Amino acid sequence: MSRFFISYRREDGSGYAGRIYDHLLQSFGEDHVFMDVDAIEPGQDFVEVIQDAVGSCSALIAVIGRNWAGVRADGSRRIDDPEDFVHLEVATALERGVRVIPVLVDDAEVPKLTELPARLQALARRNAVRATHTSFRAEIDRLVRALAKIETPAAAGSPPSPPVAAASAKPSPGSIEQPRVSRLDIPEDVYGGLFLSPDGRDLYLSRLREKIGSTEQYDLLHFDMEGGGLTRLADVGPDGAYYAGFLGDLFYKTQAVEKYETHKILCFRGRTGVPDPISKLIVQSFGILGGKEIFVKEQGHFKEWVPLLGSTTWLDLGEAKQSIVWSHPRQLLLLLKRSRQDGPQDGKAPLCEYHLVELSPFHTVKDSRCVLVESPTRRYGWFTSWTDDRVLVVELHDTNGDGKVDYKDDRNETVHALNLRTGGISPVLPELANRTGLGGHPSGRYVYSLEEITKNETYVLRVMDVKASSSTDLAVLKGGKYEGCQSEDILLLGGPQLDLSHRASQGELSR
Repeated sequence: MSRFFISYRREDGSGYAGRIYDHLLQSFGEDHVFMDVDAIEPGQDFVEVIQDAVGSCSALIAVIGRNWAGVRADGSRRIDDPEDFVHLEVATALERGVRVIPVLVDDAEVPKLTELPARLQALARRNAVRATHTSFRAEIDRLVRALAKIETPAAAGSPPSPPVAAASAKPSPGSIEQPRVSRLDIPEDVYGGLFLSPDGRDLYLSRLREKIGSTEQYDLLHFDMEGGGLTRLADVGPDGAYYAGFLGDLFYKTQAVEKYETHKILCFRGRTGVPDPISKLIVQSFGILGGKEIFVKEQGHFKEWVPLLGSTTWLDLGEAKQSIVWSHPRQLLLLLKRSRQDGPQDGKAPLCEYHLVELSPFHTVKDSRCVLVESPTRRYGWFTSWTDDRVLVVELHDTNGDGKVDYKDDRNETVHALNLRTGGISPVLPELANRTGLGGHPSGRYVYSLEEITKNETYVLRVMDVKASSSTDLAVLKGGKYEGCQSEDILLLGGPQLDLSHRASQGELSR
């Protein structure tokens, strides 16, 4: 059953919030309705506590009275404070895709767009319920009926049982501390990309078909997580692990046009192709913006694409000579890569700097700051989502002592975490290794790394328990590649190439 969070300001609408709580309690039970974040223990990060509580719910009911903004005696407003509890609750729900339902009491109105801080401006577009003394019961009954139709995130995000039974139990509602491990019996092959849908029902794979000269050619396959069965969808050329993403139940994946330079974008729902006009574009890259929209880079310019409707609008990010190397799955945050002016001028790969860009709801640049700068002996490889406020960063080092980072350096990769709030960077996997895959469990506790044991031959799939400072080898993969996707699960390929004797037990994973 779904879980619902009631957000209110104590000096504004607490009486109404209590009555709403009582009504929802009768319909859904005390385990599924929350009106206050439990007491925050000393030393806990109250922002993380609120984000976890709200993020575990299916809907947030925002009780809005005439002083919901919390106007103080000096005219300032509490709602403008990013650390105000009501601000945090509503912002977290909006940014994580939790449905927000305003309930208006005491003749209040939904705040206008111009009356809201940037993170809350989407609230102005939410359809509201108006609860007055005379219509309270009828309106709350209508609210209850609407809430009853909302599917719980836990149910929507948990994969059904795969063809071979999962090795660990389903976590309790709202908890993502315990990852699930599933073995998939799919044919032995080399896979350059694994992409698991948010609802866990569809797995897309890029399978190596052939090698022409030095160029690998891939087929895109679909694996049905409920009923089994592998279906070939398309020839994607060299784009094995290049650009892919989910938008609701739609999966978007590039197909190479010019090797590593330009691409078409294919669209699928399950194993069925969807005729999105986006396939007519020839793009340099694409990504998912805030988990809700698509951005493309076309002829050096970034544009926003409206799915299935065939229209684009300019996305003004400033400089044209830059690329988006990461985008937040739930917030309007981007990481842009820009060439440094003081970099090499002899045709070699330029040194780069990386800017964290926050966009407004209207997709203009709200804030931008430089967070990473390369040097000749330290560069950055790729970026992977981890938690809401941390990104995993692969750092490349000069290990042969020739004063530069290039393909001649062996075992030269470490993993760090970039804090999106502070811009600070801290080590996560400081040991030097060759890594061909990286993934972060969204609880922030686990990091998965596929590390090379024997050059181009054998890899170990390893999970690092950051809290316990320990690691466990899950499996050994021979002759293959793995490109991870952000998920609450870790998938182990079946078939002869996988030695499961190294697989961790449930106890080892949960310690």
